[in-house]
Amino acid sequence: MRKLKNILLCSILFTTCIVVYTCLKQGWNVPKEEVNQARIIDFEITGDTLKLELKQNQNYIAYYQIKSLQEKKWLSKNLEYEMIISFQGEYQLPSTNTNFYQFSYRNYLKSQNIHWQIQIEKIKALKRNHSFKSIVKNGIQKRIDHIHSNDTYLSLFLLGSKKNYDDEIYMKLGVSHLFCISGMHFSFFLTFFLCFFKDRKKAQLYAFPVMLFYAWLIGFSISVIRVLGSILFSLCHGKKYLSLHEFYMVFFCILLCLNPYRIYDIGFLYSFVVSDALIISACYFQKKKTLSKMFMMSLISFIASIPITLTSQYELQFTSILWNLIYIPFVSYILFPLSFFVLIFPICFPIFSFLISILEYGNQIAEKILPSAVIFRKPDICFYILFICCFYSKKSLRYKTIMIVCLLCILKVTTYFYPNELVMFDVGQGDSFLIRGKKTILVDTGGKFNYQKENWQLKKTSSYAERVIIPYLKATGIIKIDHLILTHGDYDHMGESINLVNNFKVEKVIFNCGPHNDLEQELIKVLHKKKIPYYSCIKELNIDDNKLYFLNNKDYGNENDNSSVIYTELNKHKFLFMGDAGVEVEDDLIEKYNLQNIDVLKVGHHGSKTSSSEEFIGEINPKYSVISVGKNNRYGHPNDSVLENLEDSKIYRTDEDGSIMFKIDNDKLKIKTCAP
Repeated sequence: MRKLKNILLCSILFTTCIVVYTCLKQGWNVPKEEVNQARIIDFEITGDTLKLELKQNQNYIAYYQIKSLQEKKWLSKNLEYEMIISFQGEYQLPSTNTNFYQFSYRNYLKSQNIHWQIQIEKIKALKRNHSFKSIVKNGIQKRIDHIHSNDTYLSLFLLGSKKNYDDEIYMKLGVSHLFCISGMHFSFFLTFFLCFFKDRKKAQLYAFPVMLFYAWLIGFSISVIRVLGSILFSLCHGKKYLSLHEFYMVFFCILLCLNPYRIYDIGFLYSFVVSDALIISACYFQKKKTLSKMFMMSLISFIASIPITLTSQYELQFTSILWNLIYIPFVSYILFPLSFFVLIFPICFPIFSFLISILEYGNQIAEKILPSAVIFRKPDICFYILFICCFYSKKSLRYKTIMIVCLLCILKVTTYFYPNELVMFDVGQGDSFLIRGKKTILVDTGGKFNYQKENWQLKKTSSYAERVIIPYLKATGIIKIDHLILTHGDYDHMGESINLVNNFKVEKVIFNCGPHNDLEQELIKVLHKKKIPYYSCIKELNIDDNKLYFLNNKDYGNENDNSSVIYTELNKHKFLFMGDAGVEVEDDLIEKYNLQNIDVLKVGHHGSKTSSSEEFIGEINPKYSVISVGKNNRYGHPNDSVLENLEDSKIYRTDEDGSIMFKIDNDKLKIKTCAP
């Protein structure tokens, strides 16, 4: 019987792998169904943007650009859960990653069963829904608003609403799981019923309908479904047929087969993997005292989640084991239960508010003393297989820990054996590319210019440095930038430089020839503060066994023509980077240097007609031409005449091909793109 059960479990696991692989390879597309009204599941107003989660046969994510401060106030006052909204808008596929190792918003939405995005152009009407769910949920929200209109944590704990919630510090500390609707909420209900029924089974039986109602009210998230499933399994005496570990494996496979894109839902993976790890490792901490038990549970949770953390963040914050010891009791046993008492007895809110101020003060202290996370890289399939074999072996916890530490050391060492590569990032209408050998060189950072807005329109957005460049560096195991080269002082080439210097280790900065403009002066102030050396107008730079040659040392009197023009040879392949240099610079280069048969040309000025003259292109005769350009940009780049001049070369464009990678392995040039 046992052998038959193992065969069945292996068959389920194998079938799940086939289903997920096939679905992800072929894509999972749901036909577009256009509607003009839908029910509001959730909403959030940040700056001048209204974000809505809607449901009408299908689930949708929608965005609306708020026109005025008055409209923002009106929406803030009148929007409610379960409300019916009538609108006019354009349906789009959600954006996907156009850079290697970048977060894919499209895949994430698919993991939440959302396949289409709506850009709402006009809100026609809002109509209240008088359903029981609407009355209860909005009643709770109004009660919270009456207690304190700007409190974030009451809505977060009671309704799972993340309006105005910033989880950046909690992500750094590794405790963000505490602020999601999860098993913590349902443990509270179970504990409450255990006060009246000493028998655990009876407490579960009476608590289950309450939990089911609460889950229906706030939405059946994956972590909620997992908790309800495990309680139902216990009530139905499922342990006669499967262990809880085996049940979790089957339940995980079923949910994954129903929606294979859940593999991209980090919360889904954490919820099952960590819970299952605690179940199979219970023998290590069951008989220990409270503090030792909490430490062991935190350690096991951390170890079990290593592959998921490395897949999503490419780094590990080892102190999160200790932070969990502080935050879990404070949030789980004090703040969360107190939020229910505050809802019933608002007079308790000053106590709750005082404890929240302690939490946030503690966050400030933690952020100051928090050591840097250890960057590894994105693991490959071999790491996952070996990790699973180590963790789920029947050896002691000490043995498992030693083996996993060895695996991490091997993963860290492998980052030093990457082949030479050059990557042009897709940073919209800007420039940024990476040259990687034994040293790491970043040329330009990109930068999107934000036009002046009023205070009510402002919102926090992630930069290209945080969203594109730094994730790539971490995913490939790069721990520092040896040389940051800024070809010139335009915002689209160095606008992200301060963000990059503040969030990643930079050894040296190199500016072009000519006077420093305001943007460069602003960066120099930061460099002085961080004691980072910088240089201007250099002629060459040693990198490994090669050199970067800076060909343009003349002051032309304008920022574009003063661009650093860089030439280098990597494993006998010739590279030429033109910055934003124009035709006059090109003529001087032809006269001064012999630049024939270039292998890879970074086309000047995003393909503008002011660069890449027919004479210059004919002289250098590039084999590959790469153009960094924004999709549907207002400048009309690249110009048709430039494309004609480049027609004898293979052209790659970031607006069409996404990020472009040139890998040099055994003197062969391999090209890979990240097309949207």
